[in-house]
Amino acid sequence: MQIIVTKYGGFCFGVERAVETALNLPKGNNYILGEIIHNEEVIQELEDKGLITVNSLDDVPDGATLLIRTHGVCESVFREANERGLKVVDCTCPFVKEIQVKVSEFYN
Repeated sequence: MQIIVTKYGGFCFGVERAVETALNLPKGNNYILGEIIHNEEVIQELEDKGLITVNSLDDVPDGATLLIRTHGVCESVFREANERGLKVVDCTCPFVKEIQVKVSEFYN
């Protein structure tokens, strides 16, 4: 079987930026809210570096670093994280962030 790899294959820039950011976090007390990407190898690499993936903000201890994945989260997550003294590293894709801002503007 012949396998052909396109020169444009791989992660989009938003995911690539988020993964690089996660890999470069200082070690210790780092959490990701939801999977940063749906790729088992990448998730395992992040876990090997000490990042913990959680599905609820309740699973993040006060004072920890919380990485927001590329899909983004609602504003209430940012508020609660700030109230609890979490250090937030926002890796929301710029395109997703732009849509979130527009939706908020139109909603208001």
